[in-house]
Amino acid sequence: MTADQTVPTGRAGARMAYDPVREKVVMYGGSVTGNNSDEVWELSP
Repeated sequence: MTADQTVPTGRAGARMAYDPVREKVVMYGGSVTGNNSDEVWELSP
């Protein structure tokens, strides 16, 4: 990731998996300031 990309906020309890076909990390959910999140993020190098 580079500094000019949008990044997810800090959170607890998110789940992540690596997709080797698309070469991306997928992150789902987590708790942001005590509220559950249903966001999905795709992160790439």
